[in-house]
Amino acid sequence: MAAVSRGAFAAALAAPRARVRRRSLAGVRRPSGLVVASSTADADLSSSGAIGALDDRAADRAASVAAEAGMSPEDAIVAMATLEGHVPGLARRVHAIRPADLALALRHPAAARAFADAARRVLPDADCSRVVAANPAWIHPGAPLDDLEARVEDFRAACPQLDVDAVVTDYPALLDIPNVSRLMDALAARCLGECDVDRVEDARRRVANEPNCLIGVAEAEEMIEDALGMTWVIESRSGRNGPRGTSETIIRWKET
Repeated sequence: MAAVSRGAFAAALAAPRARVRRRSLAGVRRPSGLVVASSTADADLSSSGAIGALDDRAADRAASVAAEAGMSPEDAIVAMATLEGHVPGLARRVHAIRPADLALALRHPAAARAFADAARRVLPDADCSRVVAANPAWIHPGAPLDDLEARVEDFRAACPQLDVDAVVTDYPALLDIPNVSRLMDALAARCLGECDVDRVEDARRRVANEPNCLIGVAEAEEMIEDALGMTWVIESRSGRNGPRGTSETIIRWKET
């Protein structure tokens, strides 16, 4: 699969969504026999057992976007079962996915399989259903799977104190960052410390206490090119309710 730039990947998520044409679900049956076109589901997962694993809410959700996916409600339910087979747990999170994103995933189950295969290799203990629910573009055609292993290895090397699988499960948006080590360098450069080692350790402590602060750092680094004569700095605010010594990292802008 060809690599896609992060900008294009993000743009796909921000693109306007078409209005979903709803149809009544009355009379839609969950199929017992699974004769499905190869374009809608993978044969190895097309089984009555897979269909049985879907609850009614997931099946109804799939059927409700069938028209947008260009398939019958029955085939949409089969395709949803295929996605659940590739990414276990996705069915119970399917209502967090926008209809247009779900319809695209139903049309291209091979993309979900490719993501699942890659994720099992590099994030064996992560809950990939949470990753996909947060960013369905991972199971769309064109997802940047070619560099998934590289970005996870970079994350582990930059933050050896973190259980990356657990952190990605809790903060799925961190997997969208292609180069965590660059962000850690930017964060360390703004940390207090007598030497580079101290600043790196300070940055690692901040991320250990608040992994999601990397999202703010990523946004600040992207914005700095447009903020002429400005740069960002970090401030700390001691946590009142957290463990002793924890703090919240706040990003502020200042003139250079």
